[in-house]
Amino acid sequence: VIETNRYFHYRHPLSLTRPYFDATFGHIVETANAAREAGSDFLLVVSPRFHHWNAKESPDNWESTDYALDEPYQYEYFRYFEAARAEVDFSIFDLLLAFQATDEYPLVLHDDPHWNPSGNAFVARTLADYLIDHGVLEGN
Repeated sequence: VIETNRYFHYRHPLSLTRPYFDATFGHIVETANAAREAGSDFLLVVSPRFHHWNAKESPDNWESTDYALDEPYQYEYFRYFEAARAEVDFSIFDLLLAFQATDEYPLVLHDDPHWNPSGNAFVARTLADYLIDHGVLEGN
């Protein structure tokens, strides 16, 4: 199958999509190294899309023809980044559990899967809590 859709990784197991994730992760590591060379800390934040926590979000999603809300491998990238934690010396924070645990609704736009103001506020609070709880801001 020749995939032309950017959500192809939702339809194939990690064993087949790993090379693409590895290439992307290589760029992330380069960015982390550049941040350190510039004297900055680096944190990778992995973000879910709405259907990972509530498929009722964004009922008129303009991307609805690009992927189903229950693709067979839609969680593979979380697995990839979970395993990547052991390979790097920077933190990786996955927002999936926070989104799955909240009862706030809606967090994305009605017709677009990007965060609405409530979603942005939720992520800001969640990320701030993570940075404080993990002492990321100490000494800066």
